[in-house]
Order: sequence, then structure tokens, then C-alpha cells
Amino acid sequence: MKEKIRVLALTLAMVCLLGVLSPLGAAEGVRPMPAARLSIFLDVLTNNVLVNTYGPAVPMTDSPLESRMWLTLPREAFSGLMTLHIEDTLGEYTQFQPANNMPLTDVMDAGSGLRNTFQTIIVMDGSGEAVGYCQLYISSWELPGSDTPSVPTEAPVEVPTEIPFEQPTEVPYEEPTKAPIQPANVTVRYLNVAG
Repeated sequence: MKEKIRVLALTLAMVCLLGVLSPLGAAEGVRPMPAARLSIFLDVLTNNVLVNTYGPAVPMTDSPLESRMWLTLPREAFSGLMTLHIEDTLGEYTQFQPANNMPLTDVMDAGSGLRNTFQTIIVMDGSGEAVGYCQLYISSWELPGSDTPSVPTEAPVEVPTEIPFEQPTEVPYEEPTKAPIQPANVTVRYLNVAG
């Protein structure tokens, strides 16, 4: 647990130093990178053997300024080691953080909605200066609002078209008996506080 906190603190310190906590707190020159400009694929490895490659990640909206991306992969892929392959489609930027082929740590399934479970991709120029960033959501679900069904599908439930109706069985009605109410002797005793 202490190791996770230490890694989280170091990661947060790195993000603060680069000034990419948010668009409002970003250092001058660091801006959201349009997601359509990046090509992101994810490799899943087991025992250092490539199992599968997923991608490309897709922008969250059709806006050319969108800086959030979504990558769908099956649930079982979350148990393997993950590495990213990132390219600038215009070829201007070649350095990224996390760097290509470096293992990702603490990857959490973003599920079916936007939570704080994204990987921040920092784009750097040739001198290693941060110039942009985007958020990559890695999920076992399809992009929210997309027309395609989610990856983790459940078996379809068969609904009968006709529901059989059974007549209730008849229970004979019996008239309650009119037994006379018997008188009862009741004794009430009062005690004072003193006994």
C-alpha cells in the first residue's frame, strides 16, 4: 500500500512539474492535444509475450479540439502487462510520457462512464519540453454514446410471448362460528410507590 502511495505521489509530482494537471493550471505552451492527431495502440503481454494489440484509440467526440480518447479492450486484458504505442499523425512530435513500450502501472478499467480513471499522455517536443497532453480512457466497455454494443455482453434473456394463466383452485368458504363470548374474571391490583 505504501508503495502505491509513493508511486502516486511521484506521478503527481511529475504532473505538477510539467504543469498539466488541468487546462486551467497548465504551464504556458502546454495545451490539450487534439486526440485526432495522435494514434494510440495498446499491447497486452503475459510473461513478456505479446498476447494482443488493441486500438487505435478513438476521440471521445467529433470535435477537432477534443483531447480525450477511448480505447476498448476485453476484461481479461486488464490482468496482463500493458504498454502503449503512440504516434503523432503529423510526425512533428516523437516523445511521449509514458514513453512507447514502457509498462503502464495501475491501469484501471474506466467502465462505462467518465471517471478519474484515465492515463494522461504528455506530448513533448524534440528538446523534451511538454507541449500538449490528452487523456486516454482504457475500458472494457464501448465508448459511451456509441451505437455499438458494449464488449462485456450478457446472454440474452428469452421473454415468453405468451404467459400461461392458471385458474386458482377454489377454496370452500365457511361461515365463521358464532361461539358465545365467555365472561372472564379480571383482578387489578394497584401498588403505590412505597410498596
